[in-house]
Amino acid sequence: MRRAAVILAALLAAGCDGPPPAVRLTLETDLAMPAELDEIHVLAAASRTEAGQICGPTSRGFRLSATDALPLRLVIERGETYTVWVWARIEGFAGGRRILAREVVHAWPDEGVTEVTVRLERACVDRTCGAADQCIEGSCRPLQMPGLLDDAERIDADRPCSGDTP
Repeated sequence: MRRAAVILAALLAAGCDGPPPAVRLTLETDLAMPAELDEIHVLAAASRTEAGQICGPTSRGFRLSATDALPLRLVIERGETYTVWVWARIEGFAGGRRILAREVVHAWPDEGVTEVTVRLERACVDRTCGAADQCIEGSCRPLQMPGLLDDAERIDADRPCSGDTP
């Protein structure tokens, strides 16, 4: 099976001796590609506070044209400013229509790469949950940071995540 590795957001740390700490998201699914799932959009941000003062989110889309397009591995590197946690929203599409979404928040590792697996599940296709919830394994469960992008005061719009520099 082909494995795609992509640097989603180069939140590069200046002056480091080794590679910066990172989170590697591995996206998996039980949906048939491209018949049931033909595109994934990933939106990512990082926070400089526990409460969620984030850099301007960065995004990337992936067309899934073959059955071996997943698992997809996305490496997000920690920068010098936004070092508390990383957030990502993963949306799955079929025929241009969003059919499911997942969000994940994970603390940055002190060093090395932390593995985080996100599964896009058939049981969650077209499942409607409340605004503060998401579907996991067919059930609505609370989001870790509900409404993160709804409060403009929490986003450092002049500091895009894709270029975290001091």
